[in-house]
Amino acid sequence: MLQQLTRPVKNTIKSLVQKSGYQITKVDTLDIEPLIGSSFTPSAVPAGAREYLRGDHPRLQDLRRRYAALNHPVAAHSHWTTSFVNDNVELLNFRGDNAYLWQVRQSRGDAEMRYFANTLYIERIDHRRLLPALVEDGAFGCHTFQYQGRHGMSRDLLDSINEIYFLDRQIGLFDRPDLRVLDIGAGYGRLAHRMCEALPNLKSYVCVDAVPESTFLAEYYLKHRGLPESRASAVALDELHKLEAMPQFDVAVNIHSFTECNYEAIRWWLNMVSKLNIRWLLIAPNKGPLGAEHDLFSIESDRSRKDFMNLLEEAGYKQELRAPKFDDPHLQIGIPRFADTYYHLFQKVA
Repeated sequence: MLQQLTRPVKNTIKSLVQKSGYQITKVDTLDIEPLIGSSFTPSAVPAGAREYLRGDHPRLQDLRRRYAALNHPVAAHSHWTTSFVNDNVELLNFRGDNAYLWQVRQSRGDAEMRYFANTLYIERIDHRRLLPALVEDGAFGCHTFQYQGRHGMSRDLLDSINEIYFLDRQIGLFDRPDLRVLDIGAGYGRLAHRMCEALPNLKSYVCVDAVPESTFLAEYYLKHRGLPESRASAVALDELHKLEAMPQFDVAVNIHSFTECNYEAIRWWLNMVSKLNIRWLLIAPNKGPLGAEHDLFSIESDRSRKDFMNLLEEAGYKQELRAPKFDDPHLQIGIPRFADTYYHLFQKVA
């Protein structure tokens, strides 16, 4: 298994393992198997899930009709089309390896090792001990790996903790009383769930998404996790006017969403964020076009890409920081789909 990794990643794993208290004499012959267990078996389907998570559920049918009836730029999908959703999202296993979160695809058969490196990295930065506190149960098809002395690890869990710590380092997430977060393109509510668990000061987390299946799943998932609607909720696309009546949000987040939207949809979302006067905006884009100076590009219906940095400027946002997902350069370049992300932090200036 280790032989399949590139030498930079081998060296990074060696460094991370040593920092975790293990002694290694030669990375090429590292016997890491005692540290790695088998893939964690996902939990049983929760009670009532099969009855609710189906394509003909009245709530989902209603959301589909309402979203389709909107003459709205964000409802004109260039990537998340009906056919794409049908092919890439399984409602009952919405936390599986799919369009919401790629987990084991492109891992070249060494997913356990890559998750292990990611786990060791998060442990190194985990000064608030979030990793042992936020438990992964493998529900709804989530790919989860078990390592010695640890509970199950998933990309849902690891990415969420990394994003939480990035925002905490930059804007003091844990120190903001009555913290309010708006999540644009929230998917099934992954980050909402984790922030509610991690942040006792979180007052409100609102999920919005232009894909009806996402709103449907987020509504269900937040309730499944036992989160009160007053603290974590999903607002339908045709009810976004409700955001204006809510107390002001401290930060808006957009994780792998704008780069799966068309240019005009991104313009609309950014104008909404600006009108809501949200000071901080985090964007975690997908990888940009080869040779581009940055990775803030839309995806159009003809599959062309369009730079949307100017839209941020028009909306009154100035870039404060562009930082790699991992501060270890070997991890950043060596773990595909885990590390091809840069965090972009913007602040409203006008």
